[in-house]
Amino acid sequence: MTKYVLCRPEGGINDMLCQIGICIRYCLKFDRVLVIDSANTNVFAEPFGRYFTIHYPRLKLEPDPEAFLKLAEVKRLTLFPDTAKLRHDGWPFPPPDKKYRTSEYMVCRESKANHEADVIVHHFPGGGRPDPKLLRSIRLTADYARTIALRWRSMPKPYVGVHVRNTDYKSDPEVIAPIIRRYQHPVYLATDSADAQRLVKAMGHQKVWTSPIPDFGGNAIHKTPVSVEEKSRLNRLALEDLIMLGLAEKVYVSNPHSGFSDLAKSLNAKQSMVIDWFDREHVGTSFILKLRLNWLRNMLLRVLRH
Repeated sequence: MTKYVLCRPEGGINDMLCQIGICIRYCLKFDRVLVIDSANTNVFAEPFGRYFTIHYPRLKLEPDPEAFLKLAEVKRLTLFPDTAKLRHDGWPFPPPDKKYRTSEYMVCRESKANHEADVIVHHFPGGGRPDPKLLRSIRLTADYARTIALRWRSMPKPYVGVHVRNTDYKSDPEVIAPIIRRYQHPVYLATDSADAQRLVKAMGHQKVWTSPIPDFGGNAIHKTPVSVEEKSRLNRLALEDLIMLGLAEKVYVSNPHSGFSDLAKSLNAKQSMVIDWFDREHVGTSFILKLRLNWLRNMLLRVLRH
């Protein structure tokens, strides 16, 4: 009988990828099918498959999480841990109970053994470095690849990427001021902070591009409750920022402890991998060629200007 891992990856984008990678390794070890149920999480609250597909070697992946949940309900599939639910019921995450945080629901991280249950529920946050094989196996969906391609085409090149994290993770936006002043060519500013956007605008740099984010008074954008439509818009912008940073000439960050910042720098250092996220059938061969030529130019400019 087919057995599953129901992965609900909580946290920001980097945390999500880390948790998915943990679940992938567990599935491969114990021959289980992976179900990525990011739609039923508190933070991302949208289907992972709306933006990405995964082509991981030997991995069995359920393409339709909602269909799986309905099937599991009908068949009354058994769950582990026994307090788990097939559908997330909206309690604040993570709950304060220490036992829950250290043992239950992080099964794929902690357990070295398989379980008899049909479905293992792994619902947990946690960062670090995502599995490199996972990053290499990601592909953008057709719709989202075209969205990113349109944004990248509209951005003057070459451009420097800057990420300022200054809400739940605090940093001094002034850290990036010397970068803005030094590079008078185009700058792509990715940030969760409206204050950082205002600071950069006040500097008078004429070639700064940034995303239209809301001002939540210093609260983290990805953790603030919003409408379904606004959540989708913010997720798209955050992922767009990540990929645009990955394709930049160089990335500078204000907080080295931010998972998003670390991921952006890692992707930027492996720019050819980010280019592979785009399918030629979705964006065209000429666009892929432009990305690769831009990558070669970026490597040269890093030597000359950074």
